[in-house]
Amino acid sequence: MRPTLLAPLLVLGAAVLVAAKPPMRFQPDPSSVIAAEIAFSRLAQEKGQWTAFRDTAADDAVMVVPQRVLAKDWLKGRDDPPAPMNWSPSIVYVACDGNLAASTGNWSATDGSVGYFTTIWRRDKKGRWKWIFDHRAPLASPRAAPEFLTGKVATCKRPPRPDG
Repeated sequence: MRPTLLAPLLVLGAAVLVAAKPPMRFQPDPSSVIAAEIAFSRLAQEKGQWTAFRDTAADDAVMVVPQRVLAKDWLKGRDDPPAPMNWSPSIVYVACDGNLAASTGNWSATDGSVGYFTTIWRRDKKGRWKWIFDHRAPLASPRAAPEFLTGKVATCKRPPRPDG
């Protein structure tokens, strides 16, 4: 290849590498998931239960109601109940790379029914938590509320160092 052609190609290649953004990295932060879960519950109180579910769901989110459904389809056109259920997280688990999380806690409805929920969260391209799976089940009696919220981070197995 001629040097006059090679130089511009090298400059172009270097420019592409400099302009390329590295993949977004997240810290495994349980507090951010707790905040997302609390904001989700507050949104349900302020705007309506199914409105909150629609606004915080990922496009591919799945719900169990009691059968498994694609949330977007199930929620489409669904009216909010007059009184939304209340819920709050008790414990949050976050993947070591900070991209996935699970939360579980208690819920209660105005009719006196109680239960527990499990929500799986995933970060979107902008780093916001969106839920991708939601399951709620009734209980005969409420679980004890925790004294404090717990956040746990998974440990990732690291590859061995090249020097031993």
